[in-house]
Amino acid sequence: MIKEQDIEQKGLSTENQSTPEKKQRKGRPKKPEKLERKLPILYDNYDAMQMLHISESTLYRLRKNKQIPFKKIGKKYFYPESYFKSINQDDSYK
Repeated sequence: MIKEQDIEQKGLSTENQSTPEKKQRKGRPKKPEKLERKLPILYDNYDAMQMLHISESTLYRLRKNKQIPFKKIGKKYFYPESYFKSINQDDSYK
């Protein structure tokens, strides 16, 4: 029978024999946190006509002459909110 004293005298230790050191995991780095993107607010033809108090043909003419910023998505036209904000600021000075 082996006693603990004999093991300690021979330089062997019973502590931490079965637990190997933790290795750092290799592989993919952690995913970065998602950044919130602010998407621009876009108005369609009907909203633009209501805000500007114009007809559909006038809105078409403004688009054709590039007097109003727009984006075409599919078959629909959209107008950025920033354009309408700038118009409202210009009107407030009158």
